[in-house]
Amino acid sequence: INYALAACFILEESEKSSTPPSFFPIVIENEEADSNLSTQVAGVTGKNSTVHLQLLRQLLSSDTTLNISTQVVYDALVQIPSLSDLSDALDLLATSSHMEAKLGVHGSEFHVKVIAYATTKVQHVLQEQGSTLAQNPHVDALRLKIKFHQKIIDSYNFISNFDAGGVSDEEDEIASFRTPWAIEAIGWMDAYEKVSNESIDAEVPSIDTLYFSSFAKACVEEERITLGVAPSEGPKIHLCDSTKGRRAVLIHIFRPLVHDVFVFKVTNSIFECMGIDDNIQLLQKYFGEWYMSLPGKGAANASLFGVWCPILKWLQDLVAKDIACYSEQNIRLATLYEFCRSCDDLPRAFLLAATCREAVAICSKQKEEQTYGQVLSSEALLPWDQLLRKLRVLQLVSLRLYNVLSNQFPLTISNVEAGDIFSVYHWLAKDELLQSHRQDDIVALEQSIRMSDKSFNPSTARGDSASHWKALQKFCIAGSSRDSLLLYFPDHNQPMKLAAHRALLLGGMWGRKPGSLHLLKNAVSALRSLSGGEDLHWSIISAVRLELWQVHIRPVYRAIFFGFDDVSELSEDIMMPLCLNNDWLRGLSKIANEVLGLIESIDETDKTNLESCEGEVGTNYSDGWSLNHENDFFLLNICKRTPIMKRCALELHRGIIAALLFCDNLELISQCLPATDDIFLRSSLFTGVDGSPIEQDGRMNVVDEILLKKAQQVKTPVNFTQLNKIIELGERWGIPSVTICTRFVLAIYRVGKDAMVEDALSDDCQLDVELFVKSGVEIASVRLHVLVGTLKRVRKLRPIMAQLDADTCEWSKQMAEESQHLQEYSQLVGADPPSLAMTHEFLMRLVQFSFMMGPNNRADAEMAGALSAFSDSLIKLMHQHDQEERRITI
Repeated sequence: INYALAACFILEESEKSSTPPSFFPIVIENEEADSNLSTQVAGVTGKNSTVHLQLLRQLLSSDTTLNISTQVVYDALVQIPSLSDLSDALDLLATSSHMEAKLGVHGSEFHVKVIAYATTKVQHVLQEQGSTLAQNPHVDALRLKIKFHQKIIDSYNFISNFDAGGVSDEEDEIASFRTPWAIEAIGWMDAYEKVSNESIDAEVPSIDTLYFSSFAKACVEEERITLGVAPSEGPKIHLCDSTKGRRAVLIHIFRPLVHDVFVFKVTNSIFECMGIDDNIQLLQKYFGEWYMSLPGKGAANASLFGVWCPILKWLQDLVAKDIACYSEQNIRLATLYEFCRSCDDLPRAFLLAATCREAVAICSKQKEEQTYGQVLSSEALLPWDQLLRKLRVLQLVSLRLYNVLSNQFPLTISNVEAGDIFSVYHWLAKDELLQSHRQDDIVALEQSIRMSDKSFNPSTARGDSASHWKALQKFCIAGSSRDSLLLYFPDHNQPMKLAAHRALLLGGMWGRKPGSLHLLKNAVSALRSLSGGEDLHWSIISAVRLELWQVHIRPVYRAIFFGFDDVSELSEDIMMPLCLNNDWLRGLSKIANEVLGLIESIDETDKTNLESCEGEVGTNYSDGWSLNHENDFFLLNICKRTPIMKRCALELHRGIIAALLFCDNLELISQCLPATDDIFLRSSLFTGVDGSPIEQDGRMNVVDEILLKKAQQVKTPVNFTQLNKIIELGERWGIPSVTICTRFVLAIYRVGKDAMVEDALSDDCQLDVELFVKSGVEIASVRLHVLVGTLKRVRKLRPIMAQLDADTCEWSKQMAEESQHLQEYSQLVGADPPSLAMTHEFLMRLVQFSFMMGPNNRADAEMAGALSAFSDSLIKLMHQHDQEERRITI
């Protein structure tokens, strides 16, 4: 029979019979039989060895459809000839959930039988071959694997026997407390439940049956070579690296500690059986993880309330070992200390720290008595006291800012003291914004807190009194309607730093609600309050102002001029309707112009000495947790990553924004943008920008549009002071103020409001005479052309028109038709066009100004004179016609 065919035959189930398949010995033909036992021991590869192990894997597969029994599995095991494969089979059988789920195996009973067989197998091999195999690595490996699995069985049996005892996990009523820290811990748990509106035990895992396969999967053998442990000492069992994978096992290992003091030593027995009872650091690590899975009140009751407190008793034994093994160590239970520092479940971390402190207190007092004061208990307790106070501070922050605190990083002591993750000023600024968004209101709040007698630092010994920590918990429960978090951070009441953070926070809030421009206005109010000095470096102020522009305002304008595809941080569905709203866009541009103005007001290029301002974070001073109130990494980092700004680039951007304040024509303003399309990028303010003649022409068109719009709105005599903001825009674009004033006067004439400029024309020093005459002649020619055309349509006036100078009429008509003003004339002047008398007076003004022109511009002066004479002749002819009409009528 072929070996492969025999294997298939064994795994096939008879269709005609419901009886489970029998496992027959495999007969190998056409293969060289290996009768050498040493070859089997060496684990040589070959179909005989490999196929049997593969058959066992198939039998234990969760996908198998075979109706098998434990005897079939056992028979498959004994058919494995190779000791190395037998070693693998032990792991396979121990971790197979199929044995319990489908074959009904209870606990470790089957694995005991398996280990007994493996032990007999090794003994048989040694008896057959004697001392020649005593040091064979495959034999040694299997013997150690058997010891390892025997430890797993013994450890599991301890757990299984305890669970089978039917001990209840019901919580007892809270008894008398052993330390004031216990009452504070319970208070923080209650405060958490009231603030979050959920039970502190909402995510506590349930206690399910621990199957042997689950326990075996979580067990790993300690690396003997790395740790230098001799094989004679036997393997040591650690739990797997996965916290999730070992959680269920830890729940059952430490379960005796939540019961009475008479059974808590079961936990020690389990660790002794695993061979790690002397590994203090590992036990602390496992204990901390398990403690976080306990119900809050149940953990407190077993730790710090009542007479026995089994958890406390277990920790006392651990502290005693710690003192004996590490007498020179400054912090007792150092691993649990670091665990509490890195734990984000703050209420349980506080309870755990309080329990550890109590255990250290009991043992250190005994040590102090034994050494007659050479070892002081107070020195052993100091690190734990400081840790508890820090946890108090973090619970205060987390509960006060429960709905607004970012979850990007866990709020832990280690993260806070890292110095580059959390900013206390950021917390305080968020809390201030819960009170009000208005700068004046917050300034008044900060001043009142400075004078308050209720202010104290919770990280000092003063916060240990019951009246103070109860006040903190009530403060958290009351929410934002009561006091301010700044009340408990007196060292951080620094208005400039807080205002800088508020500005950035308000900018972020506006980014999420862009329709609420008042948020951005309040951000600018906070920016406006910033002033350089000892409290805040000018470089930081400049960087914060730039940050508001770069992150929140700049992308909007990039999207407006270049489309939303270029700005991934904005939602087109939200922003497009707002950008199409002229009132919203004008309001945003007003704010943006002010932000750029604030940026422009700081001429700061020196970032020296910023590094020297950076102090250590989290240092323990005698007056509490410093939290680096002198400097703020958040603002320093913003400053460091901000390059030096180019003034020419700032001028360009501010000019575009200023233009949007006066002109809604985005297409026209787009003509002012650089041809390279590199404006409103994140790097635009830090790179040089060169203008082009095309851009300058576009800018002049925008200015003319703005001036024309303003001229249409004029209702009182013109005063050039009305043009200050437009003149400021022109200066940014290289357009002189006299040009702005002159073009405005011309715009007044274009809309036919000649009477509004009489006073302005008296101040000829603010006008560009050559521009005024040249463009004025063009405007006047359009007026005369339209007026003559109107008169020609009146039959009785045609004889008068025939008397006018033909040459003047012709070139005046040609000039008017070539002028852009002809197309807009009817729309600008409306139904009441300027009269002939007004036009003649305008021409007289032009003639008057033409005398101030140089010899190079005599052509414009001559045209002004010719048009003036033409209008004068027309007026006289019209006057004669009127007199003749009156005479005929009489």
